Amino acid sequence: MSALATVQNFSGKVADYAAHRWNYAPAAIEHIVQTAQLTAGSVVADIGAGTGMLGEHFLGRAGRVFAIEPNAEMRQAASFEMLDGRSDATTLPDRSVDLIAVGRAIHWFPPESTKAEFRRILKPGGYLAVLRIPCADENLLAALNAIKTEENGWNRELNEIRKRQPPLEFYFGHNEFERLRFSSFVRESWQEFFGRLCSFAVAPTPAHPRFAAFQQAAREVFDRFRSGEYLTVPLATELYLGRITQDDRGLSLRTGTNDTP
Repeated sequence: MSALATVQNFSGKVADYAAHRWNYAPAAIEHIVQTAQLTAGSVVADIGAGTGMLGEHFLGRAGRVFAIEPNAEMRQAASFEMLDGRSDATTLPDRSVDLIAVGRAIHWFPPESTKAEFRRILKPGGYLAVLRIPCADENLLAALNAIKTEENGWNRELNEIRKRQPPLEFYFGHNEFERLRFSSFVRESWQEFFGRLCSFAVAPTPAHPRFAAFQQAAREVFDRFRSGEYLTVPLATELYLGRITQDDRGLSLRTGTNDTP
């Protein structure tokens, strides 16, 4: 599947994405700001910015925030100006960025060319911050994974692309970066719960012949775990933060481990 096809899989999902995706813990953002020592003169690049949810946290915390997003619908939904670019073609100048921030989009990036682009645009001593927000309820997570099937319209080919990403050591060039976890929770109505599931690129759209099956399976999960009209979801913002090296120290794309004998 081409990079363009991957980008287009978010078209038609922007409203659900903007309304229902979980947001990043403020404490995680504050830790990034303090560690990277961001000031009014600092430049932040939010790569694969989506609707700008992550980049928006840095407005007023850094001098300039560049949000890079290849999907036109996503860019139009943002609350601030975004640039049409990709993780491996950001359009930013050489050595112009103090902090690269990456959220959910990292599993769509072409690894080798993205790593080269990160090294090109980052200033010497600059930081990379990668943030994720997984569900922390193992039982709920297992129930959701069980319904993400081809029978329910889940895009298996696209899902395999998501799983082929190298470990984060590959992008940092080492394994000495910080790993922090900021716990929180959300309360979701059925509309919020299902809207969030529908916002995933791999989820079926309403036009898909298996959309009704997916909706029914999701409703069964929601009803099993909800209390009253809402489902409480424990989650955590996971933060991986460190400086990028300009050499790989023997790290391989496949394993992220040192392959030197």
